[in-house]
Amino acid sequence: MSLSNFFELLQVPQQFEMNQEVLEQHYRLLQQKAHPDNYRQADSITRAHAQQIAGQINEAYQVLKTPLLRAKYLLLLQGVHFDTLKNQVSSEFLMQQLQWQEALEDAISPVEKERVISEIQEAKKQYEAHLQQLFSESAAADRLIETLQTLKYIERLLY
Repeated sequence: MSLSNFFELLQVPQQFEMNQEVLEQHYRLLQQKAHPDNYRQADSITRAHAQQIAGQINEAYQVLKTPLLRAKYLLLLQGVHFDTLKNQVSSEFLMQQLQWQEALEDAISPVEKERVISEIQEAKKQYEAHLQQLFSESAAADRLIETLQTLKYIERLLY
């Protein structure tokens, strides 16, 4: 079992587009095989190794099931350390983000707040689709990074 690459570990294609059902099936099968309970009778080194592998499978699944984390991981595999980069979000988006933030703060009724949240969620879906398109086109890293950073801002508003 390869521990070097989350895509290899979970036996799914190394791409942004992800079939969530296949990912979950592979995850569950690997977890069954590698679960530490299967190694209760083994020596301590084997048990520790099984725990390490189970932990890596869990981490891989958490990263690959989440579009933002999956995109960051794909960039990392290309040598781009996303979290250390300078902010590249457009000023137009930053203005939109401020408007959403103010609208959320000023929302008087739950219906009003839900309307703003729905608008933000729709924008998130559009940016995720755009990110998927950029990855499928093997777009330049700076375009990927800008879209990814925009998604990161949107997720902060939602959660």
